[in-house]
Amino acid sequence: MKELFLKYFGRLLAIIGCSTVVTACYGTPFEIYSAKGRVIDAETEEPIMGIKVQITPEGGYGITKADGSFEVRFQENSPSFYLECHDIDGTENGSYESAKESLSPQDDQYYLVKMNPRK
Repeated sequence: MKELFLKYFGRLLAIIGCSTVVTACYGTPFEIYSAKGRVIDAETEEPIMGIKVQITPEGGYGITKADGSFEVRFQENSPSFYLECHDIDGTENGSYESAKESLSPQDDQYYLVKMNPRK
């Protein structure tokens, strides 16, 4: 019984030791944030579907839903972030100019982005 306990206890210690070495070599992971909001037409205030919402630099991206809503996850690996919105579906849902807003990495922030129609 004692040998069985030592065998499994030794394996547990080996796993803990390996995970400690990996963390020491690669560092601790970045914190994950989520930017949530809605994209609307600046003139009519109607929601816009099919807008690519991207976090820059090197963040995630998503596409707005029918109600204009989006959620994009990103890691804190830069001192400043931007929320960029680009019309990628052509004229299907109207044609809009790109928009760019400053972003702070906080989970409780909600963004309302107004995009201007192209003339």
